[in-house]
Amino acid sequence: FESAREGIEKLVMNRLYPVCFSPATSDDADKDHVLREKMSLFRWIAEDHLDIPKNPQNAAFLHFAKSELLKINNFKSPRDKVICILNCCTVIYGLLRNTRPKGAAAAAARLSTSSTSIVDDVGADKFLPLLIYVVITASPPKLVSNIQYISRFRSPERMQSEAGYYVTNLQGAIAFIESMDASCLSITQEEFNKNIELTIWEMELEKRGKERNIQQQQMQMQQQQMAAARRQVIPDLSGERAQWLLGRSSDLAKSTLEKTNNFVGRLFSELSTPAASESGQSTPKREEHGYPGAVAAATAFSSFQGQRDSDPDSDYPPRLVVGSSEWAATLAMVRDMFPNVDREVVDIVFESNAGSIPHSIEQLLDISMGDE
Repeated sequence: FESAREGIEKLVMNRLYPVCFSPATSDDADKDHVLREKMSLFRWIAEDHLDIPKNPQNAAFLHFAKSELLKINNFKSPRDKVICILNCCTVIYGLLRNTRPKGAAAAAARLSTSSTSIVDDVGADKFLPLLIYVVITASPPKLVSNIQYISRFRSPERMQSEAGYYVTNLQGAIAFIESMDASCLSITQEEFNKNIELTIWEMELEKRGKERNIQQQQMQMQQQQMAAARRQVIPDLSGERAQWLLGRSSDLAKSTLEKTNNFVGRLFSELSTPAASESGQSTPKREEHGYPGAVAAATAFSSFQGQRDSDPDSDYPPRLVVGSSEWAATLAMVRDMFPNVDREVVDIVFESNAGSIPHSIEQLLDISMGDE
């Protein structure tokens, strides 16, 4: 029957925990905040400030006691929370029992092994300072709310045994911390004030650091959101852009080739009309356009073309002799074709191509288009 009763209590309180724990109609949350601030303010307290005897075993036992007390927020039923307090106090009593003289420990063992007998033998004056020290150093959140939750919803007859004694001692430790000052500790008023001021300064720095971290996290979240929104708004055009660039390059190549062919075709059409003079038609003279010797150039191109048609395997066009009349006529013709290019540049290009008209025209076209 008792096990069923405990099970029903645990089931019901687990379901009602969000409503019953620290209800909005109470001031439990405010008391939690005040106590937490007090514990943070007294975090510099050491064992000797509470007249706790120093012992090599203190560190291990007190660490274990703090870990048990911190588990109180992991459970929802009043019974489980009481067990966390019971375990913490049991560890503290174990420390006191191990640090007593051997004769006193043997006598206590002969009397009884129960916790209440140990309390009577040790005394609250030795137990309470250790419990206060554990509460301050552990600084468990919502400790007042947990005590109030146990007092309201744990069965009263279940609080008549040692569990009720532990909870009462914890309430006494909380009351001591809330009203603690220099007179309650083994410390001078000057040292007490100095430690309080230093702790307040450290807490202010920690607060600023937390605010700065929160701002940085918010900025990072905003940047990530903006980047995500930008990726959604702006589609990935890398494939389309690559196709556009390929098409643009192809169009540019075709345009350049067409211009070259048009220039060369026009050139050869103008140079390959010696028959016009035989039929009596007037042909424009290249001397009027700024380069004498066009007839010689036309004759040379006609001979080049005839040679290429008669002998496809021969070199075409043949290399012009520097300084010859054909060289001068051809160079003058090329200069006239590109009036926007410096004469010196035309001469250098023509000489570098050894008088090759197609190669020279192609390079001068590139130069002329680049200038535009």
